[in-house]
Amino acid sequence: TFGGHGWDGVMLFAEAVKKAGSAEPKAVRDSLEKITNFVGVGGIFNFSPTDHNGLDASAFVMIEVAGGDWKILTK
Repeated sequence: TFGGHGWDGVMLFAEAVKKAGSAEPKAVRDSLEKITNFVGVGGIFNFSPTDHNGLDASAFVMIEVAGGDWKILTK
């Protein structure tokens, strides 16, 4: 949903500012490019200097909730 994407954007920005120690745009950009394995609503984000989307096929997993536990499905 759009709410989830908005949440991911805000959380990613906050993480980038925290790691950069600054809200200066170039510092935030450089920091975002180093964020990996960030679990968001929309998937698992992995950014790089050449990938500003952060989501590829490996970002999405199927899960099953059984007995109150989350299990990643492999098949």
